[in-house]
Amino acid sequence: MLSKIGIRKITVTSAALFVIGLIYLFPTKDLKIEKNINYIDEEKLSQIYMLDNNNYVSEVLHEINADTLIDKLRCKLESITNSEENKIKNFKGLIPANTKVLSIDVKDKVCTVDFSKELLGVSALVEEKMIEAIVFTLTSESEVTSVIIKVDGKVLERLPNSNKLLPNILDRSYGINKKIKVGGILNERKINYKISGNAFADVNEVVEINAVSSIDDLSENQQKLTTIKTTKNICSKTEKINIKEEVAIPPTKLPIDEIISIEPTLLNTEAVPSQDSVKISGDITASMLYTSNESSVPEVFDIDIPFDGMIETEDVEPNMEINTDLTITDFYYDVSEDENGENRIVNLEFVINACIEAYATQENEILEDAYSVNNNITMENETLCYDREVCRNKSQCPVKDIVSIDNDCPAMLQIIKAVGTPYIDVISIFDNKVVIDGVINVSILYVTGDDTMPVYCANGAVPFSQTVEARGAEEGMKADVDCVLSHIGFNMISDREVEVRCALNTNTIVTEKICAVLATDVNIEPMDRAVIDGIAAFIIYTVQKGDTLWKLAKRFNTTVEDILAVNDIENPDLIYPGQRLIIVKHIDWQRIYDVVKLLGMQRRSLWR
Repeated sequence: MLSKIGIRKITVTSAALFVIGLIYLFPTKDLKIEKNINYIDEEKLSQIYMLDNNNYVSEVLHEINADTLIDKLRCKLESITNSEENKIKNFKGLIPANTKVLSIDVKDKVCTVDFSKELLGVSALVEEKMIEAIVFTLTSESEVTSVIIKVDGKVLERLPNSNKLLPNILDRSYGINKKIKVGGILNERKINYKISGNAFADVNEVVEINAVSSIDDLSENQQKLTTIKTTKNICSKTEKINIKEEVAIPPTKLPIDEIISIEPTLLNTEAVPSQDSVKISGDITASMLYTSNESSVPEVFDIDIPFDGMIETEDVEPNMEINTDLTITDFYYDVSEDENGENRIVNLEFVINACIEAYATQENEILEDAYSVNNNITMENETLCYDREVCRNKSQCPVKDIVSIDNDCPAMLQIIKAVGTPYIDVISIFDNKVVIDGVINVSILYVTGDDTMPVYCANGAVPFSQTVEARGAEEGMKADVDCVLSHIGFNMISDREVEVRCALNTNTIVTEKICAVLATDVNIEPMDRAVIDGIAAFIIYTVQKGDTLWKLAKRFNTTVEDILAVNDIENPDLIYPGQRLIIVKHIDWQRIYDVVKLLGMQRRSLWR
């Protein structure tokens, strides 16, 4: 009888998504984000207002299908609800998804809209932005110049969570993205930005093979078993982790007038499994760029927020391998006064989307090869190839270099901020080590002496080479490396030279390709007795390169045990080319005993 086992192979190619945003601040006219959106029917395009990735209320062109003004206004409000069907890349609605529009009326260009109470179920950090989005969305129609907002029939006079008062009648003078002062020139809180990026996709392959584990019902069968390690996906789960934090600006920094941007990043993330749960931890680092009434130069304040969360999931055990994908999907911020009446309190709220996958390593004993001295055994084979993890290592190395500013760029007076993004050029594997060569692209935001361009952003590159200890790594293996910057510092040497200091964190996984031949089916048929009887009683064989006792036993229709016994060999692995072996024909003692019994003889008589 054949015993079979299901073998599942999972191949995972590490992946990453890198998006680099470089912010250019130019003191020209009012700066706004340009949009080029192509839709099928441009006549149906209408303006709606949503929250963009920079936490600004921004205009979006959206297709609205409606014949009357009331229906059009209703459709526009439904389009800016925060629901799955209304998702637009890089934008999201601000009205809670379960909010209902109870009524809409327009009279003398005043639109009165009555919402259900769910409208007020938003965070205090985005309440006002939601009102701004509603007002600007409705007044984007020429027939509407002002708005009255009601909740369950009552005029909304105060935002319940932030406690901010609202005018009874709202129009565009209420404003969105309040104006700030940069470099002495008044600009809207909308800036031009450029984004370049490279995207790499995850590749997951799951292959199921029914492999024979043993032959256990026939005597005189020789089996060669092997053990392979396979990975089984135990569970997959996605949850959101909400983090709220209140950060105080220290007295050494100027108070806040307006926040220009906040750039959050996840660092030092870790997933630790326990019984039926996974603990997620790490740090949120955020670089905040803001203006102050006490200076024309923007200020930079770095925020570091540790976080942790527990994800409950069945069947997870402490020794399992956990793959995680953590991304910040949403974040909100607001500014409030401290006890001295200065704007020094930043209220932050982050939403982290945590995707976890738990894997268990299984050892499976399967049939690699088989033969019989009395039967013809034929096998159907299939080759299983998979990546076996050799080692993994996390390390950090300092990187330091001098970046020179081109002559066509204005000279530096004061550095405001520096950001960097690492790129890997070459990964080399040697004995027990991995060498990573790459470059860190650096963007430096600084104050100039040019009144027409008081703030400028220059770019440079810092090369790096890091050697990572990797026990068991050999040339020909594969290394997946993930690089992030945990810190970047700078020191202005001259008006055109900056010393950049970075802390580069790497996560390295080395794998090797393993291919195993698995028996998927075995056919057994009796061997012709004439063939067995025609085999020589014994031969003297000279071992050749590549020979093993298993190969010789299979070739000459005997057993490894018989060769070991006749040649007085203790270790079956210690044979060498040129060695002479006596290979004796295997004796089927049971068959002989059966004949003896048939003749009425005793086994003792046979031996005599």
